[in-house]
Amino acid sequence: MAALNNSQREELQADLLAYLIVAQAIEREPTFADLYRAVAGSSLALVTLAHVTGEWVESDSAGTHPGFVTRFTVMQGLAESFSAGSAPGKIGDHPLGFLAQLSTFAAVALSTWMSRHYPGEQPATIEQALSHLIRLMDRVYGGTAALRAEGSSTVILPPVTS
Repeated sequence: MAALNNSQREELQADLLAYLIVAQAIEREPTFADLYRAVAGSSLALVTLAHVTGEWVESDSAGTHPGFVTRFTVMQGLAESFSAGSAPGKIGDHPLGFLAQLSTFAAVALSTWMSRHYPGEQPATIEQALSHLIRLMDRVYGGTAALRAEGSSTVILPPVTS
């Protein structure tokens, strides 16, 4: 945040506040459903905003808004702080698993944008997107003790080898 100007920091603060409001996390502990809504709302809003404005990556340090990458990274950190210690749901679901899916969608959209704006960049292939998703899901379900708990209905993905 130190590299951002005041206006950009205020935008990030607004993003964080919006997430907290949607997650109903200002006055109580959010439920899984609250976290799913906040992850979905913030992820899709940020992807849509980046698509409409073309501000996927930071290009102007004096600009009023940070780019998508910065905003998504901050939102992802907030989502992780709220739900990383939570056990999965009855069917093995978890807000961070949902975030991994939306993150893969965002990565494909970013890759497509970059391929159109930077010579030599190629859009992500289906295989690359799937590999990205598997790595993220492995990180979610393999890296959090609560998600590895014995008796969990979560299917642990095998480590990805390149």
